[in-house]
Amino acid sequence: MKNLFVAFVLLTVSISALAQRKSCECTGQSNATVYSGGDSNPLTFYSLERLVTLGTAHNDPVHCYERNVDNHSVRDVTDVLWEVAGYYRSLLPAKKPICDATAILGHLAQPNPQGPLNYGIGPGSYPSTVYEPSGGWSPKKLTAFAEPRR
Repeated sequence: MKNLFVAFVLLTVSISALAQRKSCECTGQSNATVYSGGDSNPLTFYSLERLVTLGTAHNDPVHCYERNVDNHSVRDVTDVLWEVAGYYRSLLPAKKPICDATAILGHLAQPNPQGPLNYGIGPGSYPSTVYEPSGGWSPKKLTAFAEPRR
């Protein structure tokens, strides 16, 4: 009987995690403020969050964190590091946006963190404000509900 209960709990957790992943995709839309910036020379970016699942007395809420960087240049941009948003790309192809959407269990960090989006090997950067899970962007949080790369 105990094994059946454990199997049921694991199945429920797996189904819940799958549902959270499916509802956390890049849409560019949120009921909350969308923080954005850049000058299209070469980048623009945004950070947003959506509430996927309300918290209860026994469970924390699940938020979808979406971070997008768009390269408007005709050349690739290297070394895109947006540490405060948990976003890194060694190469951002020309004329292409790359978005990350990650569902994370827990509350939002308050106040909303600020920090640079750095790019290239020189001093290129943009100031930014982002949404972040409480406790920051740990590798464990980033992979907990991460979508497989396509």
